[in-house]
Amino acid sequence: MGAWEQLLAGSADQAPACQVRSLIGDSWQRCAHGGIDATQGEAPMTEDRDHREALRQSSADLLAAAQRSFASIGTLLEGTGAMLVLADNEGVLVETIGDKRTLYDGMDIHLAVGGKWTEDVVGTNGIGTALFAGEPVFVHAAEHFCAGIKGWTCAGAPIRDPLDGRIVGVVDLSGHPGIFRPHNTALVAAAAREIEKALAEQQSEERSRLLEAFIASAPHYRRSDGLMILDRRSRPIYCTNIPCEVAGRFPLKTCAAHVPSPTNPSGFLDDVTRALPPDMSGCHLTPLKLDGSLRGAALVLPAGRTRARNGRADPVAEAAAIIIGSSPAIREAVEIATRIARSPDVPSLLVEGETGVGKELFFPPRRKRAARRSLHRRQLRRHHPRADRQRALRSRGRCLHRCHARGQAGCLRACQRWRAHPRRNRRTAARHPAVPPAGP
Repeated sequence: MGAWEQLLAGSADQAPACQVRSLIGDSWQRCAHGGIDATQGEAPMTEDRDHREALRQSSADLLAAAQRSFASIGTLLEGTGAMLVLADNEGVLVETIGDKRTLYDGMDIHLAVGGKWTEDVVGTNGIGTALFAGEPVFVHAAEHFCAGIKGWTCAGAPIRDPLDGRIVGVVDLSGHPGIFRPHNTALVAAAAREIEKALAEQQSEERSRLLEAFIASAPHYRRSDGLMILDRRSRPIYCTNIPCEVAGRFPLKTCAAHVPSPTNPSGFLDDVTRALPPDMSGCHLTPLKLDGSLRGAALVLPAGRTRARNGRADPVAEAAAIIIGSSPAIREAVEIATRIARSPDVPSLLVEGETGVGKELFFPPRRKRAARRSLHRRQLRRHHPRADRQRALRSRGRCLHRCHARGQAGCLRACQRWRAHPRRNRRTAARHPAVPPAGP
């Protein structure tokens, strides 16, 4: 208590360094400089029941991962004077379990669901200090900064996301000073590792389900297309045929800070669309839902948008790139027009819409492909049987004309050339045989 009193009196520089641990001393300094009221006796807490329920829903993944650990540990805490709490990455409690009397006493200092226990609002404590330090810590009795909490002891350990390593929550063991043991920190650290393992299993299962959802919703996806599957925090969980410099820009900073609402999928898609780097501004964005709620999105970058396989510029991709738009509807229309332009199975295309909506912008990719297909049709007509018959008749007529002009020798040579022509229709030739040379 002497070091704490000296700190509050403004003479912390004269306090012996051995009186408090460096972890606690640094935390006290942060609290003093942050203007925390040292006489405070409780943490701020939301009284709105709907807001508490919203907090639990936003931490649904964390609660599901902690359910097994809390169920096994919570039953063993009855009668021990200890309670186990779970807080999210903002230090707000979302779950409590343990000894009933201790849970009741915790209500006096708002150590309950909805209470906020970060250092910047309630001073040094096992939850807030663990969030700041990023490692397991314990805060015993007088080591708390606020006077009203010095009658408690707590040990907290951060929970990290297995995918990117960021802190997603804290598990904390709290109670009156009589429960303090040095190995309490090891207990909460082990519980945090169990929760992280459960989170990894959840993410692996969700990754498989998102891939299945994409396959079911994108029947026209080609193996050569670039594909990136994003979770709700815009983090890539699957990536193929995407340049490393593009994939390295994810997760998007404007989307990773919060989890989108399951009831507002368009807001999440709009945020992703606006935050896409220029390299992927023309990709196709598809929302992915699991069990009726938005869980991610798929970004498909058509293979032909950059370069053709022969290394030359793709005229269809160049024409499609003229259409500037980022909404999912316009990108879907561009993708459909591009596929039709490259498809040899669509003989005609009707583009409908009001005047001034830009229908003419969809014509360039179609015209380029139509010109190529017209050439292809001309090549087909050259080998068509009806065209061969007409050419055979014309060739026979030319042969008869040569008979009168050149005599027997010229006619024989002309007929031989006509019969040996590789594109001659044999059936037509049988019906119209060449005129034999005249006898002597």
